Amino acid sequence: MLSANGLRVGAAAVHNLTIRVAGASPALVSAQKIAALNAFRALPTTRSFMTAKAVNAPAAASPKKTATATKAKKTTTKAAPKKKSATALAADKKKAAAEKKKKAAAKAAATAAAAKKKAALAKKKAAQTPEEKARLQKKELKKVALLDEPRKLPETPWILFVTESTKGTKTEGSGKANLTRVMPELSASFKSLSPLEVQRLRDTAEKNRATNAEAYKAWVESHTASQVADANRARQHLNRLGKTSKHRNITDARQPKRAIASFSLFTKERWESGEFTGRPLAEAARTLSAEWKNISSADRQHYEDLAKAEQNRYDKEYEAAFGTPPPSKTVSPAA
Repeated sequence: MLSANGLRVGAAAVHNLTIRVAGASPALVSAQKIAALNAFRALPTTRSFMTAKAVNAPAAASPKKTATATKAKKTTTKAAPKKKSATALAADKKKAAAEKKKKAAAKAAATAAAAKKKAALAKKKAAQTPEEKARLQKKELKKVALLDEPRKLPETPWILFVTESTKGTKTEGSGKANLTRVMPELSASFKSLSPLEVQRLRDTAEKNRATNAEAYKAWVESHTASQVADANRARQHLNRLGKTSKHRNITDARQPKRAIASFSLFTKERWESGEFTGRPLAEAARTLSAEWKNISSADRQHYEDLAKAEQNRYDKEYEAAFGTPPPSKTVSPAA
C-alpha cells in the first residue's frame, strides 16, 4: 500500500506528462501514460503512518492478565529491600556502638553499686559491738532452730485442772505472777475434787498425751532429717549463748545414734556389774581408768571389735538418714 506522499508524487508526474504531450496523438498519449503509470508502480512501496502505527501497536491485553501482572509487579517491588546508603549504614553502626557502650556502662555501674553495698555491710558488721553481734547471731540461729513446735495440750490432771479453772478469766495467760497469787486457792480446790472428777481429768490428760505425740511426730516428719539435725545444733548453740531459756533437742527417730567408743563400752559394762554401787563417782572413775590402762590385749581387742561394730552401725544409719556417708569416722579412742 502506497503512502500519501507517494500518491502525491505519482499524481504530479502524470499531470506533467499530460501537459507535455498535449496536442499529441491519442495513441502516443495513451502509450506515454501507461509507461508513466508503470514507472510509478515500480517505485518502492512504504507503509502509511496509520498502518505502521496499527502494526507496531501491541495487542491489547485482557483486563484479568493486566491486573495479575500489575499485582505481581507490585509484590516484587515490595519484596525487594531498599539498599541503604553509606551514610545511613554509618549512622546505624554508630547507633549500635552507642547502645553497646550504654549497656556496658550500666552493667559496670550496677557492679560497682553492689560492691559498694557489700563493702558498706562489711564495714557496718565490723563496727558492731559484741552485744549487737550476739543479738544478730541469736536471730540467725533461731531461724534454723525450728522453734515453731506445736503447742501441747495439758498432759497431767493438775495442769489440766489449772487450765480449765483459769480459762476465760483475767488470770489466763497473764503470767506467773498472777498464777502464783491464785495458786493456793487452786490447790485447795484440786484437793477437794471428787474421785469421779479426778478420773475424768486423768482420762482427758491421757488422751491429750496421745494427741500431743501424734502432732509432734507429724511436725517433726514435716522437716527433713538434715533440717532437724541443723536445728538441734542451733538449739545447742542458743543454749550456750543464753542464760535463762533452754531449748531441748528435737526428738527424731531418723537421727542416727552416735557410735559408742571402746572405753565407753568397757565403762558401761563395768558399771552394770554392780561393783561400783554406792561408791563416789570420782573414785569409781579413777578405778575404771586404771583398769582400762592395765587391761590385757585380748580383752582390749574385744572392746575394740565392739566399737568397730558400733561405728559400722552408725555409718549405715547416717547414710540412710542424710543420703551421704558421715564426714569423718572416729573409731573408739583410747582413754
